[in-house]
Amino acid sequence: MLRSFTVICLIFLLTGGALAKELNIIFDGSKETDAWLGLLQGIKEANTQGKFLNLQYIIVDFSRLADIQDKSSTIIVSARSARRNSELATKYPSIPIFSVIPSSSVQSRPCAKNILYTRPSSQVMKKVTTLWRAEHPNKNGHARLWHYTFKKYAAAQLNKRFKKTTDKSMSDESWSSWAAVKLFSDVAAKSANPSTLLLNPQKTSTLAFDGQKGVDLNFNSELELLQPMLIIDNEIIVSEISIEKINAVRDTNSYCKTNLGKN
Repeated sequence: MLRSFTVICLIFLLTGGALAKELNIIFDGSKETDAWLGLLQGIKEANTQGKFLNLQYIIVDFSRLADIQDKSSTIIVSARSARRNSELATKYPSIPIFSVIPSSSVQSRPCAKNILYTRPSSQVMKKVTTLWRAEHPNKNGHARLWHYTFKKYAAAQLNKRFKKTTDKSMSDESWSSWAAVKLFSDVAAKSANPSTLLLNPQKTSTLAFDGQKGVDLNFNSELELLQPMLIIDNEIIVSEISIEKINAVRDTNSYCKTNLGKN
């Protein structure tokens, strides 16, 4: 008790007694999904870091989105369809929207400057699986973004924290939602207007954060997160696929690629 009080007093003194700045995270999706659990884990970790930076991350109910005054410190984490994301992007152009479920292909995505994709399309996942199987005949591995047995690059610690918080194993969907909050909190630690920075097409590709995958992760010109993948066979990690190999089979939308990079 005394130690906790001492820490609180220290933080109070370091911040000059100022109230913590609130950063808003809106979740658009079912709270029965892995995406919701990943978001909760991300916010828990963001607030642990935020205590030392005088930042507080809060979940704002979607019904209150229109009432938020400070849009420069707000994001939406969406586990909805591409059509829904397109509607949100048009209605709230000043708010970054992180799409955390896969689209069928890049061509099916809305071409909007405020939608960032933390998951590749299902088409790319299938291509990576096909590529690996062609190199390993009679094998049945398939591409995944994450796995609960992943231990390298501090992944074991993340899996352990997630399991402790949710009593579930981290999946592709929960990792993608966690990653959206992780990136937001990393940017907020460096910028007073994190949402504004995320919306700058010339800056987005330079943003990098540690997703516990061994390399700094950032976005390409189509606002898709570039990241290594795992090959899973019988619930065992049998291979890791580099970003370079994935880029070789990545589908693109030439219109978005050209226009999203413009101011």
